[in-house]
Amino acid sequence: MIGAYRFSDDFIKTVTSILCVSMVGMIGGGYLLGYLSDNFEGETRNILSILGLSVVITGITLPLLIAGILGGEAIMRGAGALGFWTAGWIAEMPIWIQGPELGSPRAYVRGPGDKRFRHSPNA
Repeated sequence: MIGAYRFSDDFIKTVTSILCVSMVGMIGGGYLLGYLSDNFEGETRNILSILGLSVVITGITLPLLIAGILGGEAIMRGAGALGFWTAGWIAEMPIWIQGPELGSPRAYVRGPGDKRFRHSPNA
């Protein structure tokens, strides 16, 4: 079906939950390493500080990278390298930006007013 996602809603919700929990866990773990580094001196302190920062940066970037790849794959096969937005644009999916609050207004990049818009039953 044109415009439908390739993954089930359950799969998307499960992966989203895993990525969010891993993001929070890694950021918390990196912060904890940085906090613990204050209890040491010299080289140990530097290593723990750098390790903590690395874990925080990885905790932010890796889940976002995985989400972009899986989002692209959800829209069309082989599009994971393109990322979610590019694959969505090519597949002519509805694209909008919306605040996190329930019912907040959407700013459409491509949407119902666009003649190329293809309706998705999951949108």
